[in-house]
Amino acid sequence: MKLYTGIIGGGLAIIATINLLLGTFTPLSTILWVLTLAIACGLIDGVVTLTIHLMPKKMFLPNKRCYEISDRQEKLYKRLKVKQWKDYVPDLGQFCKFKKNKIQNPKDPNYLYKFLVENCYADVLHTISAYFGFFVMLIAPNGMVWTVAFPIAIINFIINIMPAMIQRYMRPRLISLYNRVCEPHKQINVYSNEEEVEVENDNRR
Repeated sequence: MKLYTGIIGGGLAIIATINLLLGTFTPLSTILWVLTLAIACGLIDGVVTLTIHLMPKKMFLPNKRCYEISDRQEKLYKRLKVKQWKDYVPDLGQFCKFKKNKIQNPKDPNYLYKFLVENCYADVLHTISAYFGFFVMLIAPNGMVWTVAFPIAIINFIINIMPAMIQRYMRPRLISLYNRVCEPHKQINVYSNEEEVEVENDNRR
């Protein structure tokens, strides 16, 4: 949580300071708009999360082709060293009644399959939230669209795209683990590239 606190708190402080120095608006108006747009961005994330969880479960089954991770994506996540920083991204799955900071039952196929479904849920909602945050630019006053709303949307993009990348980095490994413990006729065959499974930690929501 310290990572997110630093990104959000530090980012908002920098945005407010720069705009105060620009003097386009009064100090009080500047601070109020920074807080208002930040809260609006958070509300957008909340609405996206609730909407995604109201959608049918069948849309988030891990065997769907849309959740396949290509070799190119795998290489990208390795270059970005997702494995090194993924444990610093807070696990918010506890608010959805499913903790994902650690695989609790690595030998239970039912648990692992539910884990994979939650992984797909998280991937979708974080990806959508990352882009929908830019809608705050539509409610910002003239003079703050690019100096306040846009930087806030960028912060929102960062704190959402990071967990989305973790979902995608972990999914092939989770599927590999699932296929090893479940019955052959229930295996998920979306991914042809099976790699070493990491059991200690997995993804964030």
